[in-house]
Amino acid sequence: VANPEHSPKAIFISGYASAPLAADLDYTLQGKEAELQTAVTALSKLTEGKVHVSVGSNSSPLAGLNDVVVHKVSGPHPSGNVGTLINKVDPINKGEVAWTVNAQDLVIIGELLLTGKFNAERVVALAGSSVKKPRYFKTKIGSEVSTMVYDNGVDKDGNDRIISGNVLSGKQVTP
Repeated sequence: VANPEHSPKAIFISGYASAPLAADLDYTLQGKEAELQTAVTALSKLTEGKVHVSVGSNSSPLAGLNDVVVHKVSGPHPSGNVGTLINKVDPINKGEVAWTVNAQDLVIIGELLLTGKFNAERVVALAGSSVKKPRYFKTKIGSEVSTMVYDNGVDKDGNDRIISGNVLSGKQVTP
């Protein structure tokens, strides 16, 4: 958790999900440009450094934002990791602090600042070899996953792992 007592050297946001089976951020952030802009403008006031955003394409909803430095990234995983972005753009030295923000959390921050309401919606991908109907869901942070999983082709009695997050850094959960 970011310590408000220590101003960050910079703030980093990965807008390119390179991990296998991760939700496409260009899709999940589509149509949320006003919220994204409001959030990054607010974040830019929290650091004397810059707000760095990585994108996979110029058509990303994050690509045209003001108050950020946009970095075009490509290639296989871990090219989209926020740690890779930090390492390549502005490495952290001893005693320095950097903050990271999840790209979908920008939408929540922006909507809170624009409307005064906390909207914990999140777009998630249901994917994998056991999923008969891969697709995206709009859900709430912390929601039970059983209805998404079992209503869409995963066998309740199968030998399947349910992972919250991507397959490389997510955590195994129960429905």
